[in-house]
Amino acid sequence: MKNELGRKPTGANVKRKLHSFLQIIRNLLISKYLKKRKLSLQSTNFLILMVLEGTNVAIT
Repeated sequence: MKNELGRKPTGANVKRKLHSFLQIIRNLLISKYLKKRKLSLQSTNFLILMVLEGTNVAIT
């Protein structure tokens, strides 16, 4: 996989893209959970944060 300049993407770039991808997923999950369970935003955010922390550890 190469970017426009023909260089392979750096680790930081990949992490940034992955992070924004995770943000999108997080937002989708939050909206679904809030509709289904009427959870408070705080507790949902906390749950997602725990998941994201786990993913970050797995990535690095």
